[in-house]
Amino acid sequence: MITFRLPWWAFCAGLGVVIAASTIGARQSIESALYLWGVLLLLDGCLGTRILPGLTPHASYPADWRAIEKNLYCRKQGIARIAVSVALAGSLCIGVELAGQSDLTNWYSLGAIVGWCGLWLVAALSAIRDALAND
Repeated sequence: MITFRLPWWAFCAGLGVVIAASTIGARQSIESALYLWGVLLLLDGCLGTRILPGLTPHASYPADWRAIEKNLYCRKQGIARIAVSVALAGSLCIGVELAGQSDLTNWYSLGAIVGWCGLWLVAALSAIRDALAND
């Protein structure tokens, strides 16, 4: 069984952000943004621990697993995903501040989560291709 370590860090960080958002007494806009960011990190960790091993059936060596993990979490795919998650949470914060908590912000959050899954899948496949390429 393939085991990846870095997705667990993303999962734990997301859990910490969600717990922090529920315990600190911040404005509703900041709290909503923290919840969204925490959920995106939790989702990143869940997809990394559950889906990523299934996407890599041909990575037969631990060095290949570690290369895929580094490509997905530490290199440009990981940095881009973190930047996108912060941008999504920040835009939700601005939206809640301007429009208040409404159905529109709920749909935005749902769209951000679904879009995040698609972005994660594209980044994972790109990381697998880069790690297993025969250059």
